[in-house]
Amino acid sequence: MFNKCAIKLTIEDIQEVENLIHLNFPKDFIDHYLKYNGGVPPRTYFYMEEYETFVEISSFKSIKYKSDSEDPRIEDTYQNLSIEKNIIPKNMLPFAMDWGGNLFCMNVETEDIYIIYLDLGEVNESNGSIRFLINGFSNFLDNLEENGDE
Repeated sequence: MFNKCAIKLTIEDIQEVENLIHLNFPKDFIDHYLKYNGGVPPRTYFYMEEYETFVEISSFKSIKYKSDSEDPRIEDTYQNLSIEKNIIPKNMLPFAMDWGGNLFCMNVETEDIYIIYLDLGEVNESNGSIRFLINGFSNFLDNLEENGDE
């Protein structure tokens, strides 16, 4: 069970944000956000097999309503970093962040999950700032671990 979530969403809330940022969210993502609007998951670590290391989620971003953490909402982060500043690709939906402010994003076209390191200069795959984690939001959630020990 996630804690520190924002106000519970309706399907209309989600559709409003989809229309606002011109992206369609996958069903499993919508189902999750109808249950938990942002917040902190009980398991926060994801093992990056290719890099033989763990990354830790500090929190999931909320939609429409601010959470206790006061982190920017999904739509605010997307608007700022994708539309206004053109830092992250427009098909990447930033849904969570690590303790350093790097973003966990979903490619809404392929449903692949990535971590985007914002502190490695220009964001692109060639410099390692965009790293693939797993396909599918549900798979991502299912593969979160309680601690970052191997």
